[in-house]
Amino acid sequence: MAVAGRVRRAAAAALVLLAAGGCVPGPALTAAAYREHAAQSATGLLSAVRTGLIAGGLAADDRALPTVVDTAVSEAEDDARSIADSFGTRQPPHPASDLLRTRVAALAADAEDGLTELRIALRRGDADRAGTARRGLTATAAELESVVGEETAG
Repeated sequence: MAVAGRVRRAAAAALVLLAAGGCVPGPALTAAAYREHAAQSATGLLSAVRTGLIAGGLAADDRALPTVVDTAVSEAEDDARSIADSFGTRQPPHPASDLLRTRVAALAADAEDGLTELRIALRRGDADRAGTARRGLTATAAELESVVGEETAG
């Protein structure tokens, strides 16, 4: 019985390791693959930023319950953080891709920071600060749109 229990535990541990191994992104072996990942990350970040902008706009116009707005902005913030973390694990395949990595990483940080500022302002009922956060997020969205356009066309 003790041997069977050890075998089951070992099998379970192996399954956990295999499942966890599937969660680790593989390396981008070519510049094209890295550009594709950057474009996908920028698209996801853009979605999160736009969600924050819509929620912030609804709050500014008093057209949504504060709890709904808070949930939407908090989830957008979590999404941006997750995307940023995922993109950060990808190593550029060669030095020529470093500029793209720096650009997307900076935009990811801007998205996270802007969504955090928006969440804080909305929870405090600070309309001026929320407006400032929304203006920053609008600029971040424009830059993300540029990255998506450049990297999907190139």
